[in-house]
Amino acid sequence: MRRNGTVLPAILTALILLGTGITPGTAAEAVADPVPPQATTITQSLGNSPHSTQEQLNRAQATLHNHPTGDALNHLGEVGKQLAVTKANSPRLSKGALAGPADDPVTWAECDANVNNHGEDGYWYKNKFNLCRTVRLTLYYRELVNNVPTLVGTTAVTVQFKGTAINGQSSIIFALRMRDFADTNKTHKEWPLSIQVPCSNADTSRTSDCSESSGTATIYRKTVAEWQASAGTEFTWIKNTVTTAVPAGKYQAELRGFFAAGLYKVLESPLTGPDVVSDPPALARCDSATYVFGSKCVFPNVTSVLEFSATDPDLSESSQFIRDAQTNITLTKPGHADKKVPGVLGDLPLHRLYSAYDTNNDIKAATRKVPKTCRQYFGAKYTANKTKQCDEYPFKTTYENAARVDTRTNYDYAVRAIKKEHNETAGRRYGAWLGADRILDGDPFFVRITP
Repeated sequence: MRRNGTVLPAILTALILLGTGITPGTAAEAVADPVPPQATTITQSLGNSPHSTQEQLNRAQATLHNHPTGDALNHLGEVGKQLAVTKANSPRLSKGALAGPADDPVTWAECDANVNNHGEDGYWYKNKFNLCRTVRLTLYYRELVNNVPTLVGTTAVTVQFKGTAINGQSSIIFALRMRDFADTNKTHKEWPLSIQVPCSNADTSRTSDCSESSGTATIYRKTVAEWQASAGTEFTWIKNTVTTAVPAGKYQAELRGFFAAGLYKVLESPLTGPDVVSDPPALARCDSATYVFGSKCVFPNVTSVLEFSATDPDLSESSQFIRDAQTNITLTKPGHADKKVPGVLGDLPLHRLYSAYDTNNDIKAATRKVPKTCRQYFGAKYTANKTKQCDEYPFKTTYENAARVDTRTNYDYAVRAIKKEHNETAGRRYGAWLGADRILDGDPFFVRITP
C-alpha cells in the first residue's frame, strides 16, 4: 500500500493486531511485531460498506478450523496440561448430583487473578466448566500521507472473555468486557468495532449445530468511543448446542458432540473495510449421557484431577494407601519393585469404566480378584470382624483396574486392608466426583494425594 504522491485529504485505514505486552509508547515499533502463536489474524478487505451480520458470521465461522479432529477430540485431556482439581472433601461432592462446577461460574476477579496462567490454547480454565482469556488489544489508526499509510495514533484496551457451561443444559454462556482504554496521539473512535462469538461443529464426522438463543445478541456493533463509554459492562452470548448424528460405536446414545467457539473482532476502516482478529478456538464437548450430572457441556482440553488428603480424618488410610501405591509400590501388595501404577500426574492417566459399557465384566472380575489378593497377603481374616475392607488402586471402575492390568508391562495394581469407614467414604466421594465432574466412560483423569 506504499505509494508516492501528494498529500491527500485524510483517507483512513486501520490495522488491528492482537498482542500482549504492547505499551502505547512502543506502538510504532509494535506494528511490525509478529502475532503471538495463540492468535490468528486475518485481514479482510470488503470495500467501503460494512458487511452484513450474516456475512460477518460466515467469515467468523471460517476461522474456527485450527483444532484437533476426529478421535483426537476424545483424548484432549490425557496429557494433563490444564488441570481441574477437585478436593475429595469438597462440599459439592457431599451433595452429589445437586452441585457441580457449573454452579460456581468464573468471575472477572478470577480472570484478573489468573491473567498469567493461560495455557497453550490461550485460555485459563477454572475447571472443566469455566474458562477465561485476557489480552491487551491495540487498535492502530492510520491515515494516508503522500499516499503512504502512516500511523497517527492508537487505542489500547484490555479485552476479557469468559465462558461458563450452563447447569443442566447443552448450552454455554460467553461474556465479554473491555476496560483500561489508553490512547496515544490522534484517534478515530468514530470507527465501528464489531464483536461476536462464532460457534460451530468441530468434528465433521458428527452432525452438530451451535447457535444463539432466540432473542439474544449475535453481533455487538459499536463505535470505539461507545465501547469506551461502556467500559466494564458485560456483554453476553448464549450458545445452544445439539448433536443429531455421531459415528457408529458404543457411545451413540450419548450423542457426544464437539464444538469450537472464540471471539471475533472487526474494526471497520472507511477505506479498506473490516480488519479482523480471531481468537484461538475454545473447544467444548456436549452430550446427553444420563449417568453424569451438571452441565451437559465441558471443555475437554481440561483434565480432571481428584485430590485426596492423607491427613483427612475421614479417609486418611485410603489416601495414604494410594500415595504409597503411587510413590513406592513396594509398600503395598503385591508390591513388585519393578512395577508402578497409572493415574499419577505426568504419567499415564486412568480412564473411567462405566458399568453399562463393561461388556467383558471386568468390574466384577476386579471385585473378585482384589479381596483374593488381600486374603493372600493379609490372611483369611483380614477383615477383622468386618471392621476392615480391601482397598484397591487403580479403582475398579477404571479401564486400568486389577482385572484389566497388563502385568507384562511395568504397570500393576495395589491393595491394602484398611478401615472400612475410610474405604467407603473414599468410594462415595470418588463416585460423586465422577458424576459431578461429568466424567464419561473412557474419559481420562488423575488422582493426587496431598499432605
